[in-house]
Amino acid sequence: MKDDVESKFGSPIGAANWSTVQRQSISGNVVEQILSALFQGELEPGQFLGTEKTLCEAFGVTRLPLRDAIKRLEAMGVVFSKPGSGGGIRVAKPDPDRMAELSAVQFSLQGVSVEELFDARAAIQPQAAELAAQNATYEDIAKIRNLIESAEGLLRKDETDFSQLADVFLETHFAIVAASKNRVLISLMQGLLRVAYSTYLRGGRKQGAEQGISGLTRIVTHIENRDGEGARTVTREHLASQRAEWMQRMGAPTPTGDTLA
Repeated sequence: MKDDVESKFGSPIGAANWSTVQRQSISGNVVEQILSALFQGELEPGQFLGTEKTLCEAFGVTRLPLRDAIKRLEAMGVVFSKPGSGGGIRVAKPDPDRMAELSAVQFSLQGVSVEELFDARAAIQPQAAELAAQNATYEDIAKIRNLIESAEGLLRKDETDFSQLADVFLETHFAIVAASKNRVLISLMQGLLRVAYSTYLRGGRKQGAEQGISGLTRIVTHIENRDGEGARTVTREHLASQRAEWMQRMGAPTPTGDTLA
């Protein structure tokens, strides 16, 4: 007899495609099948997979390994479960913030260097700036210019708060990438900037901040003029200049690094 949940929601989509698993690494086999279905486009956000009972039957497993598999998939952000009447297991909905946080955690655990962070930014930001010149809305451009004005205001203060200024610079960089409308670049940049924040707080100085504001202003001008190639070129030059300034400020022994802006 079907569960009440099955009667309410209908048969779980794709349940007939699950295969019974071998005894070795039972939960891992369940995880593998569900991930494979996701990557092949067979699952959609919010899709009802079934109850514990129906999934146990579909995979040919007991509740213990199934629950272990579901916990692993929940930790990965693939599914979520709701207990009790009307509950069950569903495919999770996209969560870009969680993805960025997980990426940042992994970058930190790996101990990525400033040089690696900068190289990644140099790969992402010029392309994003070129796409922003094509896809940015007037609201996107206005937001970027407002952020630059905020940075200028902070820099004019007698006692510049470089921590607050770093926040604005990071938000400006992200706003430019966000204007590209490319979700892959946006997620990658968001994760990178969370790790790079501490770099932006290292010994900020007025000259580097002024150069940063100047470079960001040039970038947004090209974006506003819908000049994709110009936006790409200026972004690349801006990052190279800021990298050199960071190296000088931090006394880096090699021509690599990053900076405030």
